[in-house]
Amino acid sequence: AKTSTELFEIPFEKLREEEGSYTSEAIKRGKLIHHLMEGVKTMDDLGSQIALFVEKSILKESMANELESQIRHLLTDPRIASLYSAVDHKSYAERGLLVPGKGQLVPDRVIENEKGVFVLDYKTGKKEAKHKSQIKGYMDTLKKMGYANPKGYLLYFDEGDLVEFV
Repeated sequence: AKTSTELFEIPFEKLREEEGSYTSEAIKRGKLIHHLMEGVKTMDDLGSQIALFVEKSILKESMANELESQIRHLLTDPRIASLYSAVDHKSYAERGLLVPGKGQLVPDRVIENEKGVFVLDYKTGKKEAKHKSQIKGYMDTLKKMGYANPKGYLLYFDEGDLVEFV
């Protein structure tokens, strides 16, 4: 994985909205990808979102093609490619799901189309057991909200892997 000094033109802190400081290069990279993916509703958005991050000096131009290729690889996986197509669907990025008595859960993306509801969570770094619990928690919450059979996907950007949960 690239370090943040290889990816970013300016300090990452200018990109984030939340309080606190990020010291780990991996955390900085993960936050960059999460912020980038918030603006990618369809595959058509990916190139313009990368260009915007370069234009705003958030992402180094020298790293833009590599990062775009990495993301495109995952989003064109046949299991989720239709979720990022330009067809009519509802797509929500970083929207909270209220859980009575427990606060809210915030999946990275929830997509609703004629085939059902899908929850996606973006990960950088290595696979961990807690990721499976997290995505299953999102799926269980969506079931409680009345969605019959939500599907969940963990997208591991560093490993170029997609894990599906049904």
